[in-house]
Amino acid sequence: MEYNHEKLAKALLDKTKQKILESISSEEKTIKQIAESLNEDPSRLYYHVNQLKELNLVKISRSESLNNLTQNYYLSNTEKIVNLTFDGTLAKESAIILSQKINEIYTKGIWVLNREFNREASKDSSDVEVTVTSRSLSKKQWKRVNEEIRQILNNIHDEVEEDNEGTEANLFEYLFLTYKKDS
Repeated sequence: MEYNHEKLAKALLDKTKQKILESISSEEKTIKQIAESLNEDPSRLYYHVNQLKELNLVKISRSESLNNLTQNYYLSNTEKIVNLTFDGTLAKESAIILSQKINEIYTKGIWVLNREFNREASKDSSDVEVTVTSRSLSKKQWKRVNEEIRQILNNIHDEVEEDNEGTEANLFEYLFLTYKKDS
């Protein structure tokens, strides 16, 4: 499916939509059940759920008829979104909320990093890796490297493998931020 990049970005940055997606990430729920889990009025969520459905970020997993009423059960469909790039106008228009989301992801990563520092674990069992690097690149090279990294993440998404213990794949968060370093 071809996504409208701008609508998709705005939807994924919206706090209410984020909470809805989180609520149905691993368990199907009706709008009433989503509302209960978020301590919201169901009528305030229909608009958001419909927008997420139009963007294919949620899907109806099943429908039940009860007393001539059809009740839909929703499930997150965000595993299809492997990466989302904010640059140019979209980044400027979404600067405040984008900064908040970056900070949220960064803070969670620091929390996981600190948790790793405080437990005795082998390198293989660690849940976090940190890479900080600087390179001299032309603007063209820089754009190509960024695109190649995104492509690697996109391509591997379809090749999920079990690890040595036979456990299922886990969700790993990547915060990929590159910028021209001030001299």
